[in-house]
Amino acid sequence: MINIGEQSGVELQLQGTINDYRKSKGLSELQVDPVVYEQAKLYLLKLLEDEERFLLRAEDTQISSEFFNNVRRDMLIPVSRVDGCVAFNDNLDPATTAFESLKAFGVCKNKIESGSFTHLGVATMQNRFGMFYFVVFFVQASE
Repeated sequence: MINIGEQSGVELQLQGTINDYRKSKGLSELQVDPVVYEQAKLYLLKLLEDEERFLLRAEDTQISSEFFNNVRRDMLIPVSRVDGCVAFNDNLDPATTAFESLKAFGVCKNKIESGSFTHLGVATMQNRFGMFYFVVFFVQASE
């Protein structure tokens, strides 16, 4: 595992918001895992290699097999599924705005509300113009 740094306050805020929302719906919290975080951050870096293309993507994204395999390989538990969503905004409260955007997009809302996911990884980066970019990975552990 490479060292990509500690999670930012914005990332922690979005994780907390997702888990608070899940609790309000009677669902269990998603566990935060450093491997999932690392792969979400690496995926975000890859997406941002072409920032203009990133801005044209829908909030739902298929996680490439490379990142799925990395999560499966590096997590200490068996993994059966990895899904993700992306969001971006330049709001003064980026984590809350990202959550509202994800929740408004049906496919992402379904992932947030799914009882089958067990782990979560949230990565964000901010460009020089103040735009925040988010990747949220949802992981389902194998039974």
